[in-house]
Order: sequence, then C-alpha cells, then structure tokens
Amino acid sequence: MDLVDKSVSSSSLLKLLIRRLSRKKYLGHVVDLFTEWSGCSCVGVRVLNEDGTIPYEAYKGFSDEFWKGENWLSVKDSQCACIRVMTGQAEPCDSAFMTPRGTFLTNNLASFNRNLNENEKKLFRGACVNQGLMSMAVIPVHYGNKVVAAVHIADKKKNMLPEEKVAALESVTPLIGQAIQRFGIEDRLKKNYAMQRAVNSLMRMSLNNSDTGDILGKALDKVLSMTWLPFEQKGCVFLVKDRPGVLELVAHRSLPESLLKNCNEVPFGKCICGRAASEKVAVFVSKHDPEYVCVNHSQGHYCLPLTSSGRMLGVANFFLKEDQQLNSQHREFLSTIGNALSGIIIRKEAEDNLRDSREQLRRLAVHLQTSREEERTEFAREVHDELGQALTALKMDMFWIRKRLPEHEGPLVAKIDAGLDLVDSTLRSVRRICTELRPDILDHLGIVAAVEWQIEEFRKRTGISCSVKISPRDIELDRNLSIFLFRIIQEAFTNIIRHSGATEVSFAMEGSKESVSVRIADNGKGILKKHISGAKSFGILGIKERVHFWNGNFSIEGAPGKGTTLTITVPLVKSMASRDAGSA
Repeated sequence: MDLVDKSVSSSSLLKLLIRRLSRKKYLGHVVDLFTEWSGCSCVGVRVLNEDGTIPYEAYKGFSDEFWKGENWLSVKDSQCACIRVMTGQAEPCDSAFMTPRGTFLTNNLASFNRNLNENEKKLFRGACVNQGLMSMAVIPVHYGNKVVAAVHIADKKKNMLPEEKVAALESVTPLIGQAIQRFGIEDRLKKNYAMQRAVNSLMRMSLNNSDTGDILGKALDKVLSMTWLPFEQKGCVFLVKDRPGVLELVAHRSLPESLLKNCNEVPFGKCICGRAASEKVAVFVSKHDPEYVCVNHSQGHYCLPLTSSGRMLGVANFFLKEDQQLNSQHREFLSTIGNALSGIIIRKEAEDNLRDSREQLRRLAVHLQTSREEERTEFAREVHDELGQALTALKMDMFWIRKRLPEHEGPLVAKIDAGLDLVDSTLRSVRRICTELRPDILDHLGIVAAVEWQIEEFRKRTGISCSVKISPRDIELDRNLSIFLFRIIQEAFTNIIRHSGATEVSFAMEGSKESVSVRIADNGKGILKKHISGAKSFGILGIKERVHFWNGNFSIEGAPGKGTTLTITVPLVKSMASRDAGSA
C-alpha cells in the first residue's frame, strides 16, 4: 500500500463509516478491506469490551478451532502478544518486534518462537504457531489515547507484511477507532432502550390476571428473544414454593426430556441452579466445567438468583450459545431483569395472599350467613311451635271461659273479649315474625312465590307502586341460591325504603338453563358513586360479596334525580360455592 493507496483506503473507510451499518457488518467490511490491502489470508478484528474480554467481532481465514480457543481472551488474566498490544505493556522479548505505533510484527513466527527461552515462551499462547502461521501483525486501534481494538493479520507465508505496508495500515486505524467508538455509543443507547422496554414489558405482564408460572414463562420468552444476548432459545425458571430449600420448576422453554425429568425439583446446593440459590449469587459455568454442567447436556449456563430483601425466591437458568460468554453489559441487564422478576414474584405472592384472604372472608361470610339462616329457621320454628301453640291453647281456654260466663257479667265478658283480641293480635305478630325470619312460602312454594309475597308486603307497608315481571313462572333454584337471592331482594327493597325517596319501583326476574338474573329499578333520587364504593355502604358491600361468591355479576348504577338500578346475574351451574354454602 503506497501513499496514494493510503488516501484511497481512508476514503473507503470513510464511505463505510457514513453507511448505516451495524458494528458487525462494518467490521466485516473492514476485514475484507484489510485482507485485500495486506494480501494475507487471515484477518480478524478484536474489540476490547468493558469487562476486559477481546473477542473477534469479525474475522476470516482463521480455523474454527483457532477461533473457539482464542475468541474470549481477556486482558485481565490472559498472556499473549495480542493482550500486550491492547494494554500497551510490551515484554522485553517483544520490543525488537514492536513498531513505533505499538504493532507487534513478525514475518517469520516460527523463527521468532525458536529464539524464545522457556520463560519467554510462557508469555505466548502458541496458538498462531500451532496453526502454522508465519507472517503476523497485531495492529492496535486507538480512539484518542485509548486502545479500543486490534486488527490481527496473519498468513502461512513468510514476509507477507513489510514494514511500509504495516505503517500504511496503521495510518488508517484511527478511522476504525472512531467508528468503533460511535458504534459503542449507539449500541449502548440501543441496549439501554431495549433494556428499558424489556423491563416495562415485564412489569406490564405482572398486571395480568395470569398465574405466576404463566407470567414467568412469558418473561422467559421475552429475555430469550433478545438477539444481542448470547443465549439459545432455551431456559427455565425455578421458584421456592411450599418447601424451603427446594427449587420447583415453574416455567421452561425447549428443555430436553432428560432435564425435565432430573430437574423438576432441585435442592439448594445441587447443580448450578441449586448453587445459585444457596449462595444467592449469579453462577456462570462453561461446558468445560463438568462439576456443574447439567445432566446429559454439556453446555454453558448462566444461573440468575431471584431474591428480595435477602429472601431466596427462585432461580432463572439460561443456556448459552456455543462458545459464547457474558460481558458486563449482559450481566448488568440480566441483573435488572432479575430484579424485575423478583418484583413480579413478590407482587403475585401478595395478590395471591390477598385473594386467598378475601376468599376466606367470603367463605366465612357465607358460613355465617348460612348459620344465621339455620338459626332463623330454628328460631322461627320454635316461636311458631312453642309460642304459637301456647297462645292457641290460651285462646281456647279463654274462649271456653267466655262461653260459660253469664251474660250479666258484662265487665268480665268485656275483659275476656279484649284478651281474646290481644291473643289474636299476638298470634298474627308471631306469624309475621316467623315469616320474616324464614318465610315458609320460600321452602314450600319456591322463589317466585316468595318474591311475589315480599313485593306485596313492600306495597302494603310503603304504598309505593311496584311493577313485577317474572319469566318463566316456574323458575326452580337450588335451596341455598334461593335463600341467597331472596335475602338480596329483601336488602334491595329495604334500601329503597330507607334511602331512595322513590314513588315507583320495577322488578324483573328472568331465568334460563344457564343463569338467573334480577333487575330492580326505582325512580328515586339516585345513588352516588361515592356511596356505591363507600366504606360505610355495608348493604351494597354485602350484596357484592355474596354475588361474587356465587361467581355472579353485580352492577348498581344511579343518576341524580333519575333513580337507581340494581342488576344481578348468577350462573346456575352447580359451583363450588354452592356446595360449600350447602355444607357450611
């Protein structure tokens, strides 16, 4: 490459820089250009990551074996010429082969290696020698004063890289450094945006009514779909559920049968997932670590513990692609994902606990209501049988006395007649109390007759007109459901009397094979929204909870001056609620 070629090569790199290419494609074109300019068969571009690794972002000519062994060297713990070019810390044995711009250059690698003593050979990995490469240059790529990458050029022929050619190549590397810096900024922005979107997506998932396993499965899909992560479309999530110290598999994608069989439950400390759980730290293992690689599946793994306030919640396990590793950005993102998943788990636990608590309260309320109905029935029966019979006997005795009193005993006869009237009034009161406690008509004639009786009583007591529409006339309901509906209707009419100020009420009940619905509307002042959900609206709250327990739908709507409408629909399928209520 002569001086004219320098301007041409710079122009070529500038043209690449202004094209809208990804970093990988850009560096692929750089490799092609350096292959053409150098005439060598092997060219690769190593990029220095934040965690110190220097993988080949693009390469050609090197064997797969060479790439797999050399791809994930680190400036922190590896030894070789590439490392020292990146760090700018040459060893004495390198100095004669370093150019003024920091390139390591040799056109006879075999001779260079033979002239090293045993201690010096330890400073080199020997991979290039083992590949039979002879000509080699490792050219640093700077951005400012910082080395951000290196171009590795090699060939199996000697003397392929004269110093003037290498100097020409060195002169254009600052353009590559600028491009790598720009791509690095763009990649960080894109990845930060992707991370934020992923976290937002996960948090939205947690708002769904799905169970924890379904949400974690969707979260797993989300993470595995991110192409910039070095994961296969394979992974799983464990949770600590009912048994402390044991991970239970709750979500997985593409796991082989052998793993599903062996890893359905994993004790803390066993395998890499158990190790991550017991130590509460992320665990990475490569396929070369036999102690922690999963059974029958020799592959790298990254196990992410899911914790909250020191409490172990579970573990997410991801399967790495062949010979891939994690950099600091990957780990940072996965740590964020782990925090989001932990938040989802805690949230769903709280929701489940709250739901269980509410369900227990509903069951308790139904149990109390059932017990109350039984007590009412028993009390009504005792009042009817004991007090009613006693009053009837008293009336018969007084009537017997009345028949035997002479007519001239006027004051005494009047007193007996007054007593008979009082006994009749008391008997009527007893029958009314017994009916209100538990109307016999509900048990003997069914819900339709009981509702019609209740509405007639409502008319007599208030003088409010009430239209009634019941279809069909032969609606038959489960005993517990009949009581449930009747009490709700009683509560609704009581609320109309107390609060509505209505002059007209319409009542409709419609039954089918699937459900029964009730609609009660009045023309009163209309209930306000704050009263529908108010803390003191115990009547409405009681109706709502009982309807929910029966898996029904409840709505109440009001408009100022236009009245209130209550609508209830309850399925007729013999539900768990019905069985529980019946056995409470």
